[in-house]
Amino acid sequence: MWSTSFFVVERDQCAAAEPPEVLTRKGRAARERIVAAAAGVMFERGVTRTSLEDVRHAAGVSNSQLYHYFVDKAALVRGVVGYQSEQELAGQQPLLSSLECDHLTWPRLGGFSSRISAPPGW
Repeated sequence: MWSTSFFVVERDQCAAAEPPEVLTRKGRAARERIVAAAAGVMFERGVTRTSLEDVRHAAGVSNSQLYHYFVDKAALVRGVVGYQSEQELAGQQPLLSSLECDHLTWPRLGGFSSRISAPPGW
């Protein structure tokens, strides 16, 4: 079991919640649109008070499209956490790039959100 302040997820749910491995350009855009809409709604209302229907409406997608990319709300929350982490790291890249550090630091930070989105080895 994996627990955060947002939710508790069983290991099997984490494995099933991973996005499809190969997405078309349109598929990536649709998934990104859903995650961005979810991030906005969750920021306004909070995770608990945000329903999948709220996200579906905000993203302008159908139920089947939403569930194609996210098996449940926990999977969507993990997607939002990863999206927000990537946004923060991208915004900090100019500052981080100016720091004197070894050449491996930035790539390690870039993979940070993937370690948040799912526990290592899952």
